[in-house]
Amino acid sequence: MVKNYDYARHNEEYLELTKDGRQPGRVTMTLSANPQVILANPDNNPDGITFEEYMGDFDVMIDVEARFQEYTANQYFCDRIMGFDNIDGLSFWLDSQNTIEHCHFGGKIAHHGVNVPSTVKYINDENKYKFTDRPFPSIEDGPFGRSFEFYTYCLDLQKKGFAWKGKPIKNVIYAGAGGTDGPITVACDLMGATEICIALYEEEDFALDFLGYITDATICRIKEARKKVGQPEKTPGLYFADDCICLLSADDYIRFMLPLHKRIFSELTTGEGPYGIHLCGDVTRHLLTIRDELNVTFFDTGYPIKHGKLMQDFGPDIGVSGGVHAALLLNGSEDAVRNETRRILEEVKPHTRKFIMKEANAVCTRTPTENILAMYETVKKYGWYDN
Repeated sequence: MVKNYDYARHNEEYLELTKDGRQPGRVTMTLSANPQVILANPDNNPDGITFEEYMGDFDVMIDVEARFQEYTANQYFCDRIMGFDNIDGLSFWLDSQNTIEHCHFGGKIAHHGVNVPSTVKYINDENKYKFTDRPFPSIEDGPFGRSFEFYTYCLDLQKKGFAWKGKPIKNVIYAGAGGTDGPITVACDLMGATEICIALYEEEDFALDFLGYITDATICRIKEARKKVGQPEKTPGLYFADDCICLLSADDYIRFMLPLHKRIFSELTTGEGPYGIHLCGDVTRHLLTIRDELNVTFFDTGYPIKHGKLMQDFGPDIGVSGGVHAALLLNGSEDAVRNETRRILEEVKPHTRKFIMKEANAVCTRTPTENILAMYETVKKYGWYDN
């Protein structure tokens, strides 16, 4: 725990860095995390609230999400307004921990106490051919129906002036109207990664039908959800993911998944952009194709990534976030974190001004805040551009 951090000075420096929306003179830093850093850490969760309790009770979820925002505002050092006293409000969302699309298609959750829940695959040789025969699942019930209930519940609290430690509700997010974890990623959750990969080579017609059904049902869901909250059916930009393309060769991504990704963009966007994608894993072989074929201009990466080579290949107009391996942040020394942060900075700075330093990928529970601060201090010291 870092004590006596000068939030006032930090916020002055941050506002000066981003003044008038100008291009910052150095690499900026952000962090990704989620409420597991509260629930899975006894210091932050003395009552032992489980994920099942958290995900099953709106009031518990609101309390935990508020505590998460308080904790990160005070301890996750990066380029943002810091110090809980200094933020102007809270955001709330139905936190499904990447299970909501799986459950939308009829899957179940396996809970593991204070650890992140997992999904239970249920598509097998006995039922897989019937999967695509049914109508698309409705957003009016199931997990997306519950997400809308949470959305309206929080909006009602907002109207009533709800505040947590003096902080009002600033944003409420409806999960149904957002993006997707991606067709092959959802397919792997439903059927199993090994099974879907085998199907692509041994039962191609079935596999493409299966993936196409998931894609079309996802497009239908997002359109319906957007309408439900007063958004247009097509929006200029789109941000989505599909982590499990890391299982495919470059040629097989083009063969199997690129047409489905193009369908998503065609059906859900007006074509202007900007477009972004999150991809965990060893996906470098796919990134130039995604840039060129989908016009994606921002990539949120995980590991392993050779950041300097990627930025050199991309050129100066493509944005990328990535950086220090989350395991190094969790287990490494402060010096090791500083050295790795500096190494990445020196790799990327000659090639771009659109690289964002962050952890790769998602801050782990019990990551020492001293290591996060070491990473941030290194960015502030060595992240400046030469001109």
